[in-house]
Amino acid sequence: YWPTHQNECAHARRGVKYSLLDRMGAQTRTCALPESPLSSFATPVAVASIYQHDVLGFILEASHPEPRYEQITCSVAVVDGESPYTAPHLSAFFPGGRGCHILHYDAAMSTVSKPYHIFYSVPSYTTQSHPNIAIANLVNDVPGHLGVSWPGNVVVLKFTDSTCLRYENFGEEDIQNIRMHFALFGRRR
Repeated sequence: YWPTHQNECAHARRGVKYSLLDRMGAQTRTCALPESPLSSFATPVAVASIYQHDVLGFILEASHPEPRYEQITCSVAVVDGESPYTAPHLSAFFPGGRGCHILHYDAAMSTVSKPYHIFYSVPSYTTQSHPNIAIANLVNDVPGHLGVSWPGNVVVLKFTDSTCLRYENFGEEDIQNIRMHFALFGRRR
């Protein structure tokens, strides 16, 4: 999915970081980021301000039979005066590290106006361990399901628009797109 995202999202080509909703009503303060997404930067950076905001995510835990919705806290920081950087607080779901990809297509393979940010467990994906029961139950009745099991925990957040800069709440209307993505995973490798 990265080549598709890179071709369709100008921000992916420029490396612009993600932001979350607007600052209306959010408390702004100066401090260090709780999950320190800044550790990925090679050079020192200055954090000008930070605030937190919650967004509803779709949680598919490997050991739980049913997916669920959960509020995910995100820290939004302005780094070196650049565009805001959003860091969802997901360490509880991915203690060994996480990876992500962006889904730009719906169940009918049409481009969505609000892509999905899909986070997954890197250790589970690498070792193909801990089959995700929630995803298996979500996709078991989808026609054309390949029977490919997804490993480890998964968290899905929804972008507000195709610029992939801000998140909004994930809703029931989004589940079908995620079902089809995991049901057909492996077909487009």
